[in-house]
Amino acid sequence: MAYTKVFAIRARLDKRVRYITDGEKTSLASSITYISNPEKTEQFFFTSVLNCSSVDTALSEMMETKQQFGKMGGVLGYHFIQSFQPGEVTPEQAHAVGLEFAKRLFGKRYEVVISTHLNKHHLHNHLVVNSVSCIDGQKYHSSPESYYNDVRGTSDALCRENDLSVIAPQGKGKHYAEWKAEQGGKPTVRGVIRADIDTIIGQAYTYDSFLMLLRRNGYEVRRSPNRKYTTVKPPGAKRAIRLD
Repeated sequence: MAYTKVFAIRARLDKRVRYITDGEKTSLASSITYISNPEKTEQFFFTSVLNCSSVDTALSEMMETKQQFGKMGGVLGYHFIQSFQPGEVTPEQAHAVGLEFAKRLFGKRYEVVISTHLNKHHLHNHLVVNSVSCIDGQKYHSSPESYYNDVRGTSDALCRENDLSVIAPQGKGKHYAEWKAEQGGKPTVRGVIRADIDTIIGQAYTYDSFLMLLRRNGYEVRRSPNRKYTTVKPPGAKRAIRLD
């Protein structure tokens, strides 16, 4: 079960026409250029596409899809990373898992570039996905629910089929106060929440059961269609924290 991450790729504050005609590298274009860099993949064999003609034409096809459905703004795409334990997979196996991962998640609906990077001790896949469906123009939206149920669930299922193990995510993006407290050996609210989440995730099979188990452990969980983010507040805490 590989460790997975996802990042939204957003447009620059450029005018729509300039964005299309100037040919400047957008964040989406940069991601495709980066993940298909021969220095990182070593062999072009480990770069594939889904619902595109080729890697070379993937970006233009994604932009044509956006233009066709009039959806040039907002989130341009999503960048997924799927990492494996060092020495656990061959480049061929890692790439095959990444390609199947893309097929199960996006089927024939979304254009995807898939690349396996061999430049680090742990092999890892990069997927850049067009946010606009090439079939009906509907936009893909990433959320904690879709990540937990679809992205992580699909990756976990695939890796179980291939007898692969889990890589625990490394904590990043901490606030300075939290980092300072941890350096001094003091517990932090976010640290406690992370530890509880790591434990509860191992007991949950769906996102709803995960939230239910949080509540059973004394957490106040706020989630509704009218709320953009799900928030949690552990027992004794003064304020809620966004789950993402």
